[in-house]
Amino acid sequence: MKPTVAIDLDGVISTTPDFIESGLLERGYDVVSFKIYNPIIRNTDDNKKAINEVVHDIFMNKNLKVQPYSPYTDTLFREIFMIADIEILTARRIDYHKQTREWLDHYIPSVPIRIAHVKSSDKPKYVKDNGILCLVEDRLRTANHAAREGIHTYLVNREWNMGRPTHEKIVRISELSTFQSILASHCKLTNNNTYDIIVKEHVKKEKDLLC
Repeated sequence: MKPTVAIDLDGVISTTPDFIESGLLERGYDVVSFKIYNPIIRNTDDNKKAINEVVHDIFMNKNLKVQPYSPYTDTLFREIFMIADIEILTARRIDYHKQTREWLDHYIPSVPIRIAHVKSSDKPKYVKDNGILCLVEDRLRTANHAAREGIHTYLVNREWNMGRPTHEKIVRISELSTFQSILASHCKLTNNNTYDIIVKEHVKKEKDLLC
């Protein structure tokens, strides 16, 4: 029986954050930085509203123009799927389910992928309640929360999660292909016909992960 892995979409697979920033700039907003998860906008009284307007425009009008980070995403997911079932765990509103499915079918056509629309703060509970093997994230707050809950957590390095306190059990990875390599190189079937990951105490480097 294959395990299931949960992978975030925007910021991990999809370059949506780049489109959000460019969309804000096109509207004349003064974007200070992406040093935290959502961009800081200087010339607005409602940061969230400005971002939501841009996000809506992207999903409704530019959906398939948003590229994946890797041109080899479909191949990468085929390799992951050889080891584990894949569930996209996204904080996108359910209103954008059709666009999310359309994007995945376009850029990752070879692999059956489930989608779960789950608020970032609820992702760790969802992973535990559904017996999911591990979580791949780019949002530091979500990753730290998951790691505190004992979830095997991989954090893809992005500018908005660098230089801030990171839970010692989180495994930082440079790109999603690193996660695939770890999964392929170290995972093995346990005696009860399930996969498991055992992380050494005080993981510091990707090579320290054993399963």
